[in-house]
Amino acid sequence: SGTFDAAAALLDARSDPTARSAKGYSTGHVLATLGSEKQLEGWLARFPDGVFEKDPLVGFTPLQYAISSRSDARERFEILRRHGADLHGRAYMVGDGSAMYALCQSESPDVAVAQALLEARCSPNLEVRHGTRRWKTIFSVAQAVARAS
Repeated sequence: SGTFDAAAALLDARSDPTARSAKGYSTGHVLATLGSEKQLEGWLARFPDGVFEKDPLVGFTPLQYAISSRSDARERFEILRRHGADLHGRAYMVGDGSAMYALCQSESPDVAVAQALLEARCSPNLEVRHGTRRWKTIFSVAQAVARAS
């Protein structure tokens, strides 16, 4: 709890909860990737709109960052989902289905998240801009699901 206690103290001292890093990342983005589940849950309990914040570069929300950067993303995925994260959301370069795209960009995707996205009817057949081919996305999802079998 130490890190979140420090954040709570800063907030109590009236620091700006909407402040972003020089690269445009919100507190929710950072906690989804580097924080603990307890920190992420605490932040979202206090700032529920944080689940919808998009970064300025590709339009990823904390959900997309959590599932693209962590091989143990299931708990963070569930926390963000409980707080209303849009599994079918749109990112700037991907369009609809950016959660599935984010998962496929992970070096070691969490298979449980892949299964949850498929169960939520997130399509592996998404069109991706900037040269990523549809077959690569389909293949990445198939690999993740096959690992679970």
